[in-house]
Parts: sequence; C-alpha cells; structure tokens
Amino acid sequence: MQKKWLVMAAGVGIGALLLVQSGLSVKASGSGYEAYKSAVKNMHSIASVTADVSVSVADNGTNVLNIESSVKASRQQEAASADVRVNAGTEDIAISTYREKDKTIVKTGDSDLYRVIEDDGKERKHRDRGDKPFAESEMEHVLDALMGQLRNQVTMEASRDGGKLVSLHLDGSQIPAAVNAIGALMLKHAGGSHPGDFGPWHNQPESAEASPDFRVDLPKLTDAIQVQSIHLDAVIDKDNYIERQTATVVVTGKDAGGAEHEIAVTLNAGLSALNRTVPDTVDLNGKNVETIKPELAKHSWRRS
Repeated sequence: MQKKWLVMAAGVGIGALLLVQSGLSVKASGSGYEAYKSAVKNMHSIASVTADVSVSVADNGTNVLNIESSVKASRQQEAASADVRVNAGTEDIAISTYREKDKTIVKTGDSDLYRVIEDDGKERKHRDRGDKPFAESEMEHVLDALMGQLRNQVTMEASRDGGKLVSLHLDGSQIPAAVNAIGALMLKHAGGSHPGDFGPWHNQPESAEASPDFRVDLPKLTDAIQVQSIHLDAVIDKDNYIERQTATVVVTGKDAGGAEHEIAVTLNAGLSALNRTVPDTVDLNGKNVETIKPELAKHSWRRS
C-alpha cells in the first residue's frame, strides 16, 4: 500500500488517544467512569505537559509501521513542540515542529530548510471557541449518547501507591454493531484515499514531492471486516492526574484476493512533567528559512 496507510495509522492513533482522553469523560453512573471523568477535568487545569506517544500497526503479527513522538505543550506560553519519527519497514522519516503564538515552524530530518507557516488568526479564534465551557459540555452530551451502555463496562482497580487503573475492554459480541459498521466503512474507504486528503499534504498536487512515498506492507480490506477487540486503559496517579494511557484495537477482514488478515493498532501515551514542561524552540537566525503564507501552506509542502 502507498503512504496513505502511514497517514491513516497516525489518524487511528490520534483518534484512539482522543477516545481515551475525552470519550470516557462524559457523565456516567459507574465508579470507573466517574474516576476517569474527575482525572480528565483535573488535567484540564494544568498549565503544561509532556506527552510521549507511540503508535504501532501489525498485520498478521508482523509489525509494519511504528510512529514515535514526543510533544511538549504549554498553555501559558501558547506554545508547543513535537519530534516525530516514523518507521515503515526500511524507510524512516523524522519531523520537528515548533508552534508559537503567531506561527508554526516545520523541519524534516533530511533537510536543513525550516518552513515557517504564518498564522492568519483563524486558528486562534478556533482555539478560543474550543476553550469555552459550553463547548465541552456539548461534547460530553454527544459522547454520552454514542457510548450508551458501554460506560457501565468501565472498570476500576486501586493501586498500592494510591492511584487507579481505569479500563474498558470489549471483545467479540461486546462490541456494538455501530462500532463495527463504522470501522468497516473507514477501512474500505481508506484504501481509496489519497494521502493529500490529510494533514500537511491536503490539496497537494499528485506530482508534488511532499511526504516520503512510504510503502507500508498493509492490505486493503474489502470483505468480512470485523472489529475483534478494543482495549483501553488509563493509569491515574495518587494526585488524580492521568499518568499513562494505552489503546489496542484488533480488526480482521479479507483483501480482494480472499486472503485473511488481522490488523492490530496499538497506542501508548505517557504524560509527564505536569506544570513543569517548557516547549522546545528554534533560533532561525542564520538558518535556511522559507516563509509560507497561511493560504498557501497546504500547497507548499515540498521535500528539499
């Protein structure tokens, strides 16, 4: 498969993280649900955090994709930085990004060029709207409806250090039909998507030398697609902060040739340095710099 699987895998990992971090934060009657909701609300009060996130994708037990990232974010500084490394078999890519108040700086590991994308103010307005309490409340209601009775299956165990382990493990028939239907639809359409439909490659011409043309040895599932298991776990420390989160999703199906496949996507996220994180910065003086206007950013991603 083409590099679209690289982008999809990253999307799956991010989606799983969002599910663990916000999907379980809706109102719930179970003690596990309430414990996680309390921890999520506590995380909203922190000023800065470091997140080390890894995503792996395996096909029939063979690892075909690994993504490792370290993200540092500060609400007070309105800044963030991230180092991302991707391995797809024998191919690798490294990307560093630096987010400041009025711009984003991007550099790939195989280039000395720093691309500076200016902020046109729209992103700030979007962030400001997202910070409003009513937006979080509305999201809780939507997720509450989507989760339904699954919230009652969230479990909690106390740890010896005063923390908690909150889990949601679904296997086989425990997985709602709606989840299976959405999963099958996503996988079927993923095979026909172009990577330019996502992220920094959005709207980019086919001929552009954008991201590395990774060839991930992952099949396009077309038939009998079934979500076999969803395992979500969160470790909450004694101070009621989320310390670590993991998610594993296993999907089976057949490709166009009738061959059976089991695809496993695993996410691990560790959160640390709460209220002590300082995002990395880069001094552009003397550097090779290309400035990109916001309206041209989606069309200007090139490899040097």
